[in-house]
Amino acid sequence: MNIDIYTGGLAETNGYLIQTEHATILFDAPAGIHKWLTDREIEVTHVILTHQHWDHSHDTSFFTDAKVIAFADHSEDLILQENFKKRYDIPLEVKPYTVDQKPKHNQELTIGDISFKVLHVPGHSPDSIAFFCKSEQMCIGGDVLFQNSCGRVDLPGGSPEDLINSIEKTLFKLPADTTVFPGHGPETSIEEEKKNNPYKDL
Repeated sequence: MNIDIYTGGLAETNGYLIQTEHATILFDAPAGIHKWLTDREIEVTHVILTHQHWDHSHDTSFFTDAKVIAFADHSEDLILQENFKKRYDIPLEVKPYTVDQKPKHNQELTIGDISFKVLHVPGHSPDSIAFFCKSEQMCIGGDVLFQNSCGRVDLPGGSPEDLINSIEKTLFKLPADTTVFPGHGPETSIEEEKKNNPYKDL
């Protein structure tokens, strides 16, 4: 399966595009990705948010014909755009959007001809979810596990205990050869991060 990767916005956030015969799925919507796809004349059928922080949800509202999937309803408390404005004094606007479907932990989510197991992995954000595709041995992981790093826990709703628990008891239970596509930075694998990730040094 082919995955197209877009990286953009102030936080250099990754968005992942998967095109199948019956669906065009976008994981996360960083700033600029709507124009990137429009310029390529690609129409997205589903926008799936790994969590709703502003850098992952910025362009969501632009996909007016797509079904939006997230763990929780749209929430300013999850997007954190006001927190960002106060901290960095930079204008930021994430326009409201409607979440059409809220999958639960361990639910099998099938879109078109591809299925993902939904994994609730809080710690970086209370609504963080990852998506494991067994047939492709891959996981779209959001901001939980990075290459030799992990998501920050100092934002509102963050928890180092929850993040460590999500990594050890959920992500590290996936097959070792699972490729992890994170919210920032390059892809990695479960095997690599089990060996080398210093996530316990939070």
